[in-house]
Amino acid sequence: MRIHTLEKVFLGCLSLLVAFLWYHQIIRGSYFDRLSRNNRIRIVPLMPERGDILDRDGRKIATQIPSFALVVIPQELRNKELALQETARLLGDTSEDLELKYQKDFVAPFVPLTLCRDIPLEKVFIIEERKPVLEGIEIQISPRRFYPFGAVAANLIGYLNEIDARELEKLKPYGYRIKSLVGKTGIEKSFDIYLRGQIGGRQLEVDNRGNLIRILGEKKSVPGKSVELTINMEWQQRAQQLLDGRRGAILVMDIQDGQILVMESSPSFDPNLFIGGNIKEIRAVLDSPKAPLLNRAIKANFSPGSVFKLVTAIAGLETKLISPLTQFSCEGRLYSGKEEFRCWEEKGHGYQGIGEAIKHSCNVFFYKLGLELGPENMRYFAKLLGLEENSGIELKDEGKGLVPSTKWKHVTHREKWFAGDSLNLSIGQGFILVSPIQVLRLIAAIGNGGFLVKPYLVKGIGGMAVQEIKREYTGISQETLNVIRKGMWRVVNDADGTGNQAKIEGLDIAAKTATVQTGRAATHAWITGFLPYRNPKLAFVVFLEYGGRGGVEAADLCRLFFSGLKEDIPRYK
Repeated sequence: MRIHTLEKVFLGCLSLLVAFLWYHQIIRGSYFDRLSRNNRIRIVPLMPERGDILDRDGRKIATQIPSFALVVIPQELRNKELALQETARLLGDTSEDLELKYQKDFVAPFVPLTLCRDIPLEKVFIIEERKPVLEGIEIQISPRRFYPFGAVAANLIGYLNEIDARELEKLKPYGYRIKSLVGKTGIEKSFDIYLRGQIGGRQLEVDNRGNLIRILGEKKSVPGKSVELTINMEWQQRAQQLLDGRRGAILVMDIQDGQILVMESSPSFDPNLFIGGNIKEIRAVLDSPKAPLLNRAIKANFSPGSVFKLVTAIAGLETKLISPLTQFSCEGRLYSGKEEFRCWEEKGHGYQGIGEAIKHSCNVFFYKLGLELGPENMRYFAKLLGLEENSGIELKDEGKGLVPSTKWKHVTHREKWFAGDSLNLSIGQGFILVSPIQVLRLIAAIGNGGFLVKPYLVKGIGGMAVQEIKREYTGISQETLNVIRKGMWRVVNDADGTGNQAKIEGLDIAAKTATVQTGRAATHAWITGFLPYRNPKLAFVVFLEYGGRGGVEAADLCRLFFSGLKEDIPRYK
């Protein structure tokens, strides 16, 4: 009886075994065969050389240079502990650090692992001499991103660093991998897809331990495309030298087509730090209270101060609330209820027409005009001239700014709009916020006959022209613009103009200055304008954050900048 039962159990187990083998070898045999083949095939990526970034004259402002890297091939290490100890001694590092790096970056025995980048040439020779002891460790020459001009234009060029988890999840379908270098800011980020090229790869056959047997095939990588900018690096360098680490920005743009010749934000940083740089130095940049990574030209928003008086003037002339002959009296102050609103000239300017009010930057003239216009008229013409909207430049994360309205104040502050709000808005104070590039577009529209142009930085990719010139007519009459332009000319060229300190014989600059109250003792300083007056070619903005007065510090910086370029401007194209 017991033998009979054991026979049944044995036969049942045998039947199950046969069924199991039949299922896995016959039914799923092809599946496991495919897994086996895939398990012995490995793909090793071949990274492409990144494309150059060039200025308008073909100067390389971001490129590749050869760099020596210390590479380990794990399957060739005979004595890992000895090799890492000797390597650490030669590099002046610790074997513990190299071991941690090895463990962290190990992928497979046949995949090279980079222990150290940018090794000085003298240490390369020493390591090569110790090759017999350092089996499995070798020196490889690989390209490294290099920025020849250092901190000049760094905020618009951007920098590279390893891809993070969030970026990898988004970009993995486009061929990005763990440890891929990607553009983090600026042109490096906006045009990464063109600059990075196409990844190649080697197909390898390995044994069950992951050791290389043979190379089955190879697809070469495709180098990235060069990106040619509109920037003039000589002018850009001059802007950086004059800013000299102060917080602010200098911008220069072709007034007709929108190409940016200068976009310098200060303080800046050296993008070379972010590729193999010292962690402490990188952390110092990231944590600096001066925010060197902030591109103040496009991202930062500030009150425009008296620059906005140009918008108020245009609104008054276009709505026919005033004419070029209208005059208002300035006694140095204006009262709204019990509140006093002062002119910067305590004694007052007396009777002022629109041209004199622009030249003297008379607060009281614009207070009175602003009260007649009301907030919606001022907002309408501000938006018509490009405020509270992105400029469309190729860089990411523009600061949109704010042009307040009665509805906005009700929603955000739960208050009605007061007369004092209109008075503040009329002279560019209060709630209003703008970026330097928005001011640049506004001033260009005044100088070029009323066309709002889209600024651009990239004029070619891979040797092919890509710029797209966009000009939108604002509808502002030429009569109005002529009055505004004449007033701006007087700002610089009349002896009592607020921007007279920016005057340069032979360049015929028209401009508007602004000194902006900030709630601190220090004020923001603006000067913005165009040149030459009769045949405008360039629009410009000089902005100094907590930098003093528009008619002094900003105007002086403007004069220093353009006086050094006096011979270049007529032939800049």
